[in-house]
Amino acid sequence: MPSNYQVLRVDAPSGLREIALTPGQKDLALTEILRQAHLPLNTRCGQHGHCDGCVIDLLAGRVRHVRSGETVAALEGGAAGTGTNGGISLRACEYTIGDSEPVSIRIPPRSALAYEPQVLTDYRINVPFAHHPIWQQLAITVAQLPEKRAIPASVCAYVTQLRQFKTPVVMTPRAQTQLATVAAADPFYVTLEQRPEQWVISSVRDRAIPHPLGAAIDIGTTTVVLLLTDLTTGKVLARAADFNQQIKLGDDVVTRITLCSNDPAVVRQLQHAVTDQTLTPLLRQALAGAGRSGQKIQCMTIAGNTTMQHLVAGVDPKPMGVSPFTPVFTAHRVLDRSIFQDAVPLEAENEGDGGGGAIHLLPSASAYVGADLTAGILASGLIYDEGPSLLVDVGTNGEIILKHGDTLRGCATAAGPAFEGAGLACGMRAGEGAIAYIEMSGLGGEPFGVKTQRIGSKPRPEGLCGSAYIDFLAEARRVGLVNRMGRFDLEAVGLTTQTAQHGNRKVGEVIPWVSHDSPIDRALVLGIGQNARPIVVAESDVAHLLAAKAAVAAGILILLKRAGVTAKEIKRVYLAGGFGTHMRARNAIRCGLLPGFEPAQIMPVGNTSVAGAYLGLLDSSALDEMSVLARRVEIVELNLDPDFEDCYIDQLCLPEVE
Repeated sequence: MPSNYQVLRVDAPSGLREIALTPGQKDLALTEILRQAHLPLNTRCGQHGHCDGCVIDLLAGRVRHVRSGETVAALEGGAAGTGTNGGISLRACEYTIGDSEPVSIRIPPRSALAYEPQVLTDYRINVPFAHHPIWQQLAITVAQLPEKRAIPASVCAYVTQLRQFKTPVVMTPRAQTQLATVAAADPFYVTLEQRPEQWVISSVRDRAIPHPLGAAIDIGTTTVVLLLTDLTTGKVLARAADFNQQIKLGDDVVTRITLCSNDPAVVRQLQHAVTDQTLTPLLRQALAGAGRSGQKIQCMTIAGNTTMQHLVAGVDPKPMGVSPFTPVFTAHRVLDRSIFQDAVPLEAENEGDGGGGAIHLLPSASAYVGADLTAGILASGLIYDEGPSLLVDVGTNGEIILKHGDTLRGCATAAGPAFEGAGLACGMRAGEGAIAYIEMSGLGGEPFGVKTQRIGSKPRPEGLCGSAYIDFLAEARRVGLVNRMGRFDLEAVGLTTQTAQHGNRKVGEVIPWVSHDSPIDRALVLGIGQNARPIVVAESDVAHLLAAKAAVAAGILILLKRAGVTAKEIKRVYLAGGFGTHMRARNAIRCGLLPGFEPAQIMPVGNTSVAGAYLGLLDSSALDEMSVLARRVEIVELNLDPDFEDCYIDQLCLPEVE
């Protein structure tokens, strides 16, 4: 190898790699070097150093901070470790290669962009619904028409009467032109599509479209789920899911709003990331999976938080980033396929008159109580409960709806991405290799011990996901490993901090831990990963988790206080989303995430956002009902509530042991 080449050794989830760097690459950030080597990282915040998506471990050699020029050296002993995690954790976007000596790094699986998520496509619909899709085709004979001739007024009058619509059906200019060309056909076929406050005839054909398809979509901040549906039968033909590719630019809605505020051009970049880089591949994947790859999709319904709805539409969400947090729109909105830059398997648009391939954005209630919650209010059955009942969706933002009598109150809490693993020593989203459940022993004189379960069949764990962290908080508090403030109490369970070499770690040990943003910490070993790397929960992790659970718990308690009810009086707590589905309800209660409830009150309902989108696709009255519900929700601004801060501080502690 030429002497002017420097070697970067990479221990990646896919195996060991050696990258020969040219002199021109030495000044690039490690994220860019790795991207060029086809090892992209999760640069969720757009490489601004605001998240831990691109954290790597420096095992040997030196790196240089991009802005300050400060040099950081690996710990003595390199990969063998000296009683820590075997390397110094650094954000790859903030560092570049140092001098000419070789550098060795490790990419944790949670930092690799190629990491496969476990995305929740399961959902539960707790309400009956009709089969009256928002896209329909009708066969009409001339003999059925009031004037016995195929003219627009006669066709519109007939369809209005047939469907018993309260407002007259209208026909688009393109459909009127088509009608004149197919008037001799008997029967002819009209395409009937729902619009806000009205139905339109968007096209007229001389033959029916065989097996028309629709798509119901949940666009989450992190993941996107799609259901390909036969509009004639209502059957779900295929499901597809993946990361929302916007995470490359920003990990949460606040970051994405800020990016748009700083540079209006980012709005289009974010729209392109979700439409062309996320939805288009998912649509094609679902069509291929259903064996319908040659067909076109006639319409789509999309549910997501209000920021996602804006970005899909290409609308700047900047006003939602500053008080009074006013969205540009919240109502049901219809877009056409022009939002896509690339070719998509949607019915062709009808020359700007709103027909063909219509994309329906479900209505939102406010800036931070979005269409995903509006969909959930209906799909979960909350709205029909006698109540009082709660709908809780714990994600990057904790969103909560309380139904009490005829009143709906909603709020959003800044829980942050801790329960998705961001910012934690070994955190990762739920997926292959993630530890998902934890149990501890150590009460009644029995020795302290740890048992774990992980997702999939990989031989070694790669990190911990949100449900495991809930278990950890509850179990560690139950056996006495952590006190109410979240600090380790090793004497209570007969442990000491171990200083053995990195390769000799054992599950159940407490070891020193060094992270990029903290001094020496302590961490409990829960598993041994690749290259004997310990998978741990550190004390600093517990602090992040307590802040996240306190935000959700305080939001719940403020809504209960506004309604004058207690947790014991709540008839049902609907837990929405993948996190709510997989976490153990008893442990969510024990750690204080769901304060004061009982397991019997808890009902996981899965992905209520995609369930609501499916309802809106197949039952036009459901779409109308969601619009009414969105206007009914009384928004509680927690930052303006005088009791919220004190309530939040109280919830930063773990509950007393039962």
